[in-house]
Amino acid sequence: MRKCFLLVWSVCLLFGCRAEEKNVIYNENNTMVIEGVVYDIEENPISGIYRMYYPNGSVKMEVESKNGMPNGEGKFYDENDVLSAECNFSKGLLDGAMVRYYPDGKIHEKLNYKEGVLSGKQESYDEKGNVFMEIDYDNGHAVKGYVIIDGKQVDLTAEELKNFE
Repeated sequence: MRKCFLLVWSVCLLFGCRAEEKNVIYNENNTMVIEGVVYDIEENPISGIYRMYYPNGSVKMEVESKNGMPNGEGKFYDENDVLSAECNFSKGLLDGAMVRYYPDGKIHEKLNYKEGVLSGKQESYDEKGNVFMEIDYDNGHAVKGYVIIDGKQVDLTAEELKNFE
């Protein structure tokens, strides 16, 4: 019996080391991530809705996936089940609109991505729903923008825009 236990333990140790060689990250869902691709417990790339959970059991995120990569709609929640962000993915990259929310459900930010890079207009809102900042992006670079200070629009300089890249 002792020899059998030692044999099983040795095999587990041997095969367990192989996973480390692949640079594998295991998470609480009994899934693993290898070079950005999510696999199920049987090492098949996940397709369909992929969910992660907080320790209290509430959903942290749910993302449509194809061949182990985010592809489609993604929703992110806080620990109280309140929607905190929605976005779209294509082939593992942010692609399209992203909306971030305040805890009360009002819009905090609207952003746009193209193949993982900020592109187009970003709008930021205060808690009352008023736009207080707008920045236009071109291929990840902030090209123009403004902020509202004391009810007045103040254009951002090229130097100030660099802080948003």
